[in-house]
Amino acid sequence: MMGPRVGLLVLALALAVGLLSLVREPDVSVNDATTRVGDGAYDLEPLVSPSLTGWPLKVVTKVITASPFGPLILRLLINDMGLHMVREFAAQLPRLTPMYYPMIRIKNDEKAAIAAETLSDLELAMVQEGIPSKESSAAGYFTAYDYRRAYLAGHMDPSRAMEAVIRGVERLDPHLRMFSAFDKEDVRTQAQASAARWKAGEPLSVLDGVPVTIKDMIEVKGQPLTNGGTVVEIPDRDDEIVRRLRAKGAIILGLTVMPEGGVTPLGYNAHLDGTFNPYNVTRYSGGSSSGCAVAVASGISPICIGFDGGGSIRVPSAMSGVFGLATGFGRIPFDLGLALTTIKSGPIAASSADVAVAYAILAEDPDPEHFYAQLYDGGNGGMPPATLAGVSQTDRLDGVRIGVYWDHFRDADPEIVRSCEDALGALEALGATIVNVTIPHLRIMSMAHASKILTEFAMLWDLPYSSGNVTMEANTLITIAIGKTLTANEILAGERVRHWATDMIRGLYAEHRLDAIMSPSTGVRVPAIPADSRKIGESNNPLVLQVMKYIFTANLLGMPGMAVPVGYDSDGLPLSAHMLGLHWHEHRIMRLSFALEKHHLKRRAPPKENFFNLREELKL
Repeated sequence: MMGPRVGLLVLALALAVGLLSLVREPDVSVNDATTRVGDGAYDLEPLVSPSLTGWPLKVVTKVITASPFGPLILRLLINDMGLHMVREFAAQLPRLTPMYYPMIRIKNDEKAAIAAETLSDLELAMVQEGIPSKESSAAGYFTAYDYRRAYLAGHMDPSRAMEAVIRGVERLDPHLRMFSAFDKEDVRTQAQASAARWKAGEPLSVLDGVPVTIKDMIEVKGQPLTNGGTVVEIPDRDDEIVRRLRAKGAIILGLTVMPEGGVTPLGYNAHLDGTFNPYNVTRYSGGSSSGCAVAVASGISPICIGFDGGGSIRVPSAMSGVFGLATGFGRIPFDLGLALTTIKSGPIAASSADVAVAYAILAEDPDPEHFYAQLYDGGNGGMPPATLAGVSQTDRLDGVRIGVYWDHFRDADPEIVRSCEDALGALEALGATIVNVTIPHLRIMSMAHASKILTEFAMLWDLPYSSGNVTMEANTLITIAIGKTLTANEILAGERVRHWATDMIRGLYAEHRLDAIMSPSTGVRVPAIPADSRKIGESNNPLVLQVMKYIFTANLLGMPGMAVPVGYDSDGLPLSAHMLGLHWHEHRIMRLSFALEKHHLKRRAPPKENFFNLREELKL
């Protein structure tokens, strides 16, 4: 226990540090701006800040959130982040309006080009073509297409398959901690209904009888929803995402663990003591869709649906060695959190084809009454249609153009860089053209994203935080407190930067005729979980910045991004490349994922000990 002298010392230091901050935002002068529009040098720098776990984190949290010195320290932290640079930058753009929602409206000819093929025809064609092929890197995993083939051949029915999956959950979940809600009787009921449809020869879709897991912030009727926290709600309805999956016969397997509120990309939840990486349980799994990625990586479900506000689909996919698509803003309709302008949904899956079919089902036929359709054009049928055009055309990539910002690409762990360079070389060997590009002001963009996601998170959690009646992790409390301290000037400046950056990136794609921009998915290899964090969590902003350095652009600008496994490091942990796509063009980055899966990483190695193999379980 901390003694009174140590406590007084901490308070004294807090007061001194707080006074240094002068309790105000730094003055902004356009003439003295440290970062000017037009500067092009690579500017992402490592953050120098202490990592806190255990009792020091408890003490700092108490001082920041429940003492008179808290506002002083919070202002210092924000000033130290350099958010005044965002205001300086935005002040140089007086004619640009702040962009609140990153909803991009495109011209009719571009929409017509996207609509070259319909989803239903392409989905059927993919099944008939037998994608993924036997040579696919998904070998070892039992994909959605494997379920369909086994049902068609009569090797098993959904009831027999789900009994095996239930045994797999009961074996793996106690030490991987991937499920926050799992009702095996409900799974059995769904499986019996699916088995009856298959017996009658009337399956609803390629996903009929396929187990799909759901992140614990998406409403599933009757399943306890916690959003990673300690307050439990029992929804009386399904989210639109879940309704669409049920309509296609998918078996909703359960809800998966996430960090409290999705606050950290590291993926650990101290309330639930999980989730752990199936390749090495002493390592983080990535977050915030941590249980989602682990459920897929461990072989329990071929598909999980998550949300992504700061890499929450792509980071855990990268760290757990699976595929993760965060679609563009507004592409997949959902019901929860529509006030959050950085949030998108999408599938985490065992194969590129499973990503594609989940995307096809979730993104087709936008409801004209849904918020996103209304935001696009008032629901007048103008949203660009989703398509899978060309995704399986991977033997040649002639005409495909991939942008690379080399200074950024190579600013990662050497093993990650080498693996991603090898993957890039494989795409070039298939005919793709590599285009050197420069993306200026990444630091400003990173801070603009931080200003948005921090304030929106604080808004979402303001009531339980202010009530003081809800138990929260220390890192969650600090994050909310920072978000509540940001000023209107800082938030609006971030939104003006969002407008500038959207125009800049779209101009880059148009100028170079790009299909994607490629980079690593994370800047660091899968980190270890500190022992002290098991009870209280970890606050480690420098590590978080390294994890998110290739991810945030897609969230700030509403662009689609995809994490694609490309190899393993010297410790046998997964490595991943990231594809950033243009608004409404998810199919282009999915094509690159298909190509890498087929021609580069031809066989993946599932976790050795923490893996459920349905083939072996049922002796298929």
